[in-house]
Amino acid sequence: MERSARYQALPDPSLDRGESTFATAVARACAAAAQQLGIGTICVYTRTGETARQIAEYRPQARIVAFTASEVSWRRMALYWGVTARRVLKPFETTDEMISTIAQTLVGAGEAMRGEAIVIASAVPPNRPTFGASMMQIHRL
Repeated sequence: MERSARYQALPDPSLDRGESTFATAVARACAAAAQQLGIGTICVYTRTGETARQIAEYRPQARIVAFTASEVSWRRMALYWGVTARRVLKPFETTDEMISTIAQTLVGAGEAMRGEAIVIASAVPPNRPTFGASMMQIHRL
């Protein structure tokens, strides 16, 4: 059955969430990449917590670690399925600063090891208000 052309033409119901935006595409890509590559951690930098919520909707096996400078978003994300919320002191100015801080935090806390791969999602640049995530990167610590 699974080999038939008609079966393969059917959409994957796990990927169909209705709305299609850059942010939902990035969230879906994060969950899929982590699953496909066996990556254990998805990191998100978010101002509002929306990107973390969207990724959590896909129920990835990887844990989701969400970073934010907003106390309101930090508290909200504590209620999301599978999300560990972390506060940073101030919003990141650049993507390089964001990636470096995320890597140092995970390795420093013993939650990831050097050489391990993680998935990172955020808006680009991270300090500008946007309509959701627009960047996904697979990064080796």
